[in-house]
Amino acid sequence: MKIAKVLASLALSSSLSLGLSGCGGGGGDTSPSVPTASAAPPSAPPTGGGGTAQPPVAAPPPVNATVGTGEYGGRLRITAQNAVPASPAAGAPTPILPTTSAGVVHATPVNQVVTLNRTTDGLSYYGFSDGGGTYVIPVADLQKICVNGPQTGLSINGQTSRACGNPDLATNTVTLPGTCSKDRVFYTAFFVSAPGVPKYFDWTSARKFTRTGLPSVLLENNAEVNWGNYQGATIKVVKAEAGKASVTVDFGSNCVGSFGQTNNVEGTSGRLVDMSIIEGSTWLRFMFHSNKSGANGTSGWGSEPWLDVPSGYTVQPSILDAYLNFNESTGNYFVTIPNVPCSNAGNITAYRGTRQQSGAYTYDAGISGTDDPRRRPFGLGWLPIQANATESQLYTLISDPSVATSLDRTNYNLVIGSCS
Repeated sequence: MKIAKVLASLALSSSLSLGLSGCGGGGGDTSPSVPTASAAPPSAPPTGGGGTAQPPVAAPPPVNATVGTGEYGGRLRITAQNAVPASPAAGAPTPILPTTSAGVVHATPVNQVVTLNRTTDGLSYYGFSDGGGTYVIPVADLQKICVNGPQTGLSINGQTSRACGNPDLATNTVTLPGTCSKDRVFYTAFFVSAPGVPKYFDWTSARKFTRTGLPSVLLENNAEVNWGNYQGATIKVVKAEAGKASVTVDFGSNCVGSFGQTNNVEGTSGRLVDMSIIEGSTWLRFMFHSNKSGANGTSGWGSEPWLDVPSGYTVQPSILDAYLNFNESTGNYFVTIPNVPCSNAGNITAYRGTRQQSGAYTYDAGISGTDDPRRRPFGLGWLPIQANATESQLYTLISDPSVATSLDRTNYNLVIGSCS
């Protein structure tokens, strides 16, 4: 999924390579609104015993997914020229660029509303750029607007952001649902006349969009807006009892950021998946996987036993899990997985739970669809570890003196040192 048009003064990396193998971070006070033990899976993971003893299985090879150019790995650098209007249709009068604001983005913790201004003749919107100028767009040509960020979704041509909206031409507004209290985003506008080819908001000229609502800062690339002082999602490992650690992922806002998933065995068709939750209807479970996360400290991969076809071996599940929680003081969702063995390397998967009439939550093992041809029970997908340490990170590691930790960007694992 590559950006359809390279923008002027745009520096993009060739790809965002994500290891779909996991990591963790954060911490904080918990909220009583989080599901209790009744939210446990309908059947607990096996804890060992029974059957014929078999040698420990090696960890499944890490899955490497290339999920897109410019979606996050390369920071979009859009310096709009704002001097060249789009060419008018044959025989049409040359449009005159307005010198007033193109509109306003109003942000709340749960959605955003874009109010668009029209040209003086009432026929066009403006303020959309591809780096070569601000374009005057016929009102009927505006298909939709999306906000793209690590919390809402990052695909451009694939348009996987959950925060997209169609224009209401009567009110000249576009409502973007599912946005967050904190995020670092850019805006894409899509058009009927050029499907899948976005233009971007002008934030710098006399015609620039303005912002209200949540506190915001336009970043130095003149493309992205940081809403609510977003710091990004973090991973933190802290020593617990002897030989054990707690792994926390702090998602950095009132939304849960994306994990990665692949569509084939080779991992060449990956994407970031939607991690939206609806309190009272859906929730999330997380599992840590490694060669020490199974019963009695053995290998544990997945939420239930599964057959590794190439080796013919039945892989046993992880027994290390935890459920999504909320930090009232920071306003961030987080998860802390306790009792993770030290001197260990592993990763985290997420599982979507659906509330039943009984009040319990049933969690999808993740093998019902076609996203994994080997039908491994890895839920929604893996927490990404990016191969390139120099690009802006979806999840960053916070050091703690109690445990030496690092990110293995070759095997896409969180490496936990000794903490005995």
